[in-house]
Amino acid sequence: MLAKTLAREWQYIFSCLFVVFLPYGGEIWPLIILGLIFWFRSKPHFNFRGLSLVSWIFILFFIFYVLGMVHASDKRYSFEVLKNNLGFIIVPILFYNNSITRKQLNSILRIFCISNIAVSIYLIARAVIISVYWGEPIYNYSKYSVFWHPTYFSFFFVFSIAILHLVGFTFFSKPKYDSILKAVFSGILTTSVMLCCSKMGYISLLSTYLIVFIHFAIKHFSIPKILVSMLVTTLVLIVFSNTILKANNRFNNMTLDYHLTKGLNYWDIKQFNIETAKQGLNQKESTLARIFIWSSAWPAIKQHILLGVGTGDVSKAMSDSAENYGIKFLKKYNMHNQFLETQLGMGIGGTLILLFLTIGSLIYAIKRRDVVFSIFALLAILNFSVESMLISHLFPLFFSLLLFLFFHANKNLEEINSD
Repeated sequence: MLAKTLAREWQYIFSCLFVVFLPYGGEIWPLIILGLIFWFRSKPHFNFRGLSLVSWIFILFFIFYVLGMVHASDKRYSFEVLKNNLGFIIVPILFYNNSITRKQLNSILRIFCISNIAVSIYLIARAVIISVYWGEPIYNYSKYSVFWHPTYFSFFFVFSIAILHLVGFTFFSKPKYDSILKAVFSGILTTSVMLCCSKMGYISLLSTYLIVFIHFAIKHFSIPKILVSMLVTTLVLIVFSNTILKANNRFNNMTLDYHLTKGLNYWDIKQFNIETAKQGLNQKESTLARIFIWSSAWPAIKQHILLGVGTGDVSKAMSDSAENYGIKFLKKYNMHNQFLETQLGMGIGGTLILLFLTIGSLIYAIKRRDVVFSIFALLAILNFSVESMLISHLFPLFFSLLLFLFFHANKNLEEINSD
């Protein structure tokens, strides 16, 4: 009986296991290998003619990564980037005969949300222990996030807040108790976003709450359902904001960044003097550093607009461009912008596909009136604008899997509306 269930529902089980383990930041290759084993055992009768348009776009995007590796001189780093983006070829294969319904997708999203709540509670407790017993500031994201980077966790936590309110959690028979519990979970997730200290995480958080609030106001005429959670979130912001601003240099640097970059053309490296550039690069994760990196890359982007320089040579191209103006990079930087990273690494073709996968997904989701998918696409666009999200080993698979499932589970609009 168990064997038959696994054979029939393995895609759903694989997706559930993946989103459970994802927030813990561990290796997921054993899970992918297990998924491939089930795929072979299911005898899918794979035929390229049976691939959907979205599958072909995913595969084409992966081909651009392959070409970017071939084109680059730094083959080792290019191969690492290619390996991290295997999701764009693995997902269309594993889900070739996708049988996941919208109802199952919503279950996957709920499991993802619950897993993030569990991780959030664990990390808050861990941060408090570190602060009390070792005297370390819990407002330092490198001590808090198991990813050692705030952007990825902030994305997960903010998206979990959207799922919590939009996908239909029911814990109690009385709606009043459900609203209270959702408010508590929202407060926990919001606290985690605050502790991650991601500026884009804060923008994503406020944007998500605004969309959810408008959705409840227009569609359900039931503002109190979300109002309690928003009040709890506001209290969390008030309690933590002042302390975090005092304790974390990343936010203190924002004022300095503003004065240093006021009136500058972000795409003109000639406007940066050497001292300003050094000051920006010395500020870890600063806004000024990003602006300088983008302006450094712009001449190289214009020079290699068709084919790019190769996925492994992006950092070198930025460094060479900056050295032409007397500024030397002391270490390798990524672009801190996925759109620019793709353009410089793979050229205009890769960028057009990425724009389809992000902005195109947002337009598609809005037309389908799928609020959860819309928020997912919006969060991707916002975070891709300030971070090279597809160079990590976990996020590309998460992004490709959920994007694929959203597209395919949305084929039947009647099923969406009745779920």
